[in-house]
Order: sequence, then C-alpha cells, then structure tokens
Amino acid sequence: MAAFADLQFYRINGRYLVKEFALVTEESQVVHYVFAPPPIIDWNHDDLKNNDWVYHYHHGLHWFSGFVPYQETLKKIANSLKRNDIFVIYVKGYEKMKFLEKFDVNVQNIENCGLVYKIKDVRNGISCLHHREKNNVCALRNVFHMKNCMSLAPLSVDPR
Repeated sequence: MAAFADLQFYRINGRYLVKEFALVTEESQVVHYVFAPPPIIDWNHDDLKNNDWVYHYHHGLHWFSGFVPYQETLKKIANSLKRNDIFVIYVKGYEKMKFLEKFDVNVQNIENCGLVYKIKDVRNGISCLHHREKNNVCALRNVFHMKNCMSLAPLSVDPR
C-alpha cells in the first residue's frame, strides 16, 4: 500500500533536526510525533535568525514543545516507514524525499507530478495542537491533504 509522509524541521549547523513527523496510509492508519529538542545545541547567529522565522511564519512549533525524546527520532521514523505493507511513500518536496531515502525506502516526490494544491490553504482540516496558530504548517494536516488530493487525482508512479 502507499503512504503519505511529511516532516517539519529546524535547521542547525547545516543539519535538519526533525521537529514533527506524520504518516498516513491509504487505509488511514496514522502515525504522528512531535519531538522534544535535543539536550544541547550549538546555535549560531544565522541559525537563530532562520529558525526564528520558521517558528513565527512557517510551522509555529516551539523549540521546547514535543512529547517524544529526541534520541528516539530516527528509530520512530524508521519503524513508521519500514512496515511490510508499505511499498511507496509519497512526500512533497525534494529535501524531505532525500531525508527519508536515508531509511532505504521507496520515496516519491509528488511536488512536480501535476498534483496542484497549496497545503497552507487548508485551514479547517485536521491539525495537531502543538502549533502556534491554526494556519501554521502542520505535518499531520499535510499528510491527510496529500492523501485526499491523491484520491481525487491518482498518480501513476512505478513502485520500483
């Protein structure tokens, strides 16, 4: 079966730190995590400036929010992606695709596949409670929106 995944990040010293991960299968099985911050981070001025913008104008996830210890991030994501019944994972965005490919799974970027929608336009759908404002980008809302859009306009993607 296919699944839809989304991640929200902070970027520190050129590395992506996953703050939120969501996955929904075609059968609407849901996985959703908001990760607590790692214990020690060496922020530089550019990181502070960029991540302040990300917090205020993009995902709105406070640095200290989260319910899963950060050291479990990769394990939780890997367990979600590597289920035997999932043969393809759809994501929107090249960087997210590259990040998930590190888990040795079949990931397809649907950003340029003719599926036209703007995720931020969905303001009355499912959303988690960790975001600063209702219209912030939410990985949970995004995966449901991708799933709904794909059911209206399915893609023909070779599952490898």
